[in-house]
Amino acid sequence: MRVANRPLSELMTSSKTATKILTMPIERGALGFEAEGWRVSGNGEMVIRVLGWYRSGAFPDDWKAQLGGPFINYAKRTVFTYYKCPGCETII
Repeated sequence: MRVANRPLSELMTSSKTATKILTMPIERGALGFEAEGWRVSGNGEMVIRVLGWYRSGAFPDDWKAQLGGPFINYAKRTVFTYYKCPGCETII
């Protein structure tokens, strides 16, 4: 798996939550009550924000607040399912 054009094994952040968000699959809409604030468009916007902070080398002090408590809790608690592409064997 690659994130920000780097192998996952090289991905380093100072936060386990940020690292998990960077590697979470993009989910689209209607994820239930907990996702009320972001469920219409899915979690892609949140993942892209974290990716931007990661690429810039600086996370804002309030990055978790910017993403919102419900999203942070969802990211921490959810066990995501990943698949291997049958054509190229990339984890998606």
